[in-house]
Amino acid sequence: MAELDHKILINVEDDETRIALLHGSKLDNLYIEQTHRTQKIGNIYCGKVVKVQPSFQAAFIDYGEERHGFLSLSDINFQVYKPSREGRGRPSITQVLKPGQKVLVQVIKDELAHKGAS
Repeated sequence: MAELDHKILINVEDDETRIALLHGSKLDNLYIEQTHRTQKIGNIYCGKVVKVQPSFQAAFIDYGEERHGFLSLSDINFQVYKPSREGRGRPSITQVLKPGQKVLVQVIKDELAHKGAS
């Protein structure tokens, strides 16, 4: 029987726990939890589009925290937020979101260093 080359590495310190998921020598996922910070992953917020970035195909969302969140076009539910014009292929972020528009967002990645949540 073939042996799976998966590993889980866990490092626990007083104020932080890190869990790394490895597949062979490749890092598949890294989870970091700091005891002094409240984790927001999974939380749902009513936010407001602050800026639309066509070059990134993404938008920055004010969801009530110090830093704005990052919303990629690939994370948008097109059944809820329909593009402004129908067409073939994937719509542009500017066809889906406009500055000032209210959006319902769920955090899938916590803030990290100088970057807001996404």
